[in-house]
Amino acid sequence: MQATVKCWTFLFCLSISLFAQATHIIAVTEHLPPYQQLKSNHDVSGFSVEIVKALGKKVGDNITFEVLPWNRAYRKAQEQENVLIFSMYRIPVRDKLFKWVGKIDENVHYFYALRDLKKNHVTDIADARKKVIAVTDNAFEDKQLTKKGFKKLARVSSPDKMVNLLFNNRVELLFGSEIAITNLASQAGRSPGELIRLITIENWGDGLWLAFSNQTPDSTVLKYQQAFEQLQKSGQIEAIKANHFHFDFIKP
Repeated sequence: MQATVKCWTFLFCLSISLFAQATHIIAVTEHLPPYQQLKSNHDVSGFSVEIVKALGKKVGDNITFEVLPWNRAYRKAQEQENVLIFSMYRIPVRDKLFKWVGKIDENVHYFYALRDLKKNHVTDIADARKKVIAVTDNAFEDKQLTKKGFKKLARVSSPDKMVNLLFNNRVELLFGSEIAITNLASQAGRSPGELIRLITIENWGDGLWLAFSNQTPDSTVLKYQQAFEQLQKSGQIEAIKANHFHFDFIKP
């Protein structure tokens, strides 16, 4: 009898210990297919979302997803603990503001214009500076173009609004990755063939990352970094990517 009581006591203590180790993580992001998108049934899906879910399963944490305008997601990830933000470009100005987990994509950037409007087909940065360019407010593209002296930026709250401005001839250029712009055009019901890919912008950042708020304990960040490395080595991240990135890119 005494042995049974000791056994139950041990199991009870073990369950309490395991429960205490599970952390509730709030994962904040914006609507940016195919990386992350909010479906009509309010479910969240996409390449980055699947990676975050795989990480949560591997470390045994509970993850709640919130799809917000980028400014709100960014602010929340600076003010609260146990907040994971994605998919975020890693640039020097952000480096010390977050605790970085892992890079999920490289993402070379280009300028894009409507293919039929040849007057907007820029050939160098000087030409691009003269054009009105749509960007998502406070996003990577906004920060980098501002840093490079671009003045004529039309700031919007979400990437889908950015694309709509171009197709409605209210701006002249877009600036973004091939994957993002191709998908945004398709989501808007337009053919990516209506766009032309122009000059390339390289080495403006270290790709798209997952990152925690600085208030998040180092122990939590470490277990996610280790889990991310395991997913990479196992080939699971590349397998997830292959399931989402299967479309024709915009041609120059």
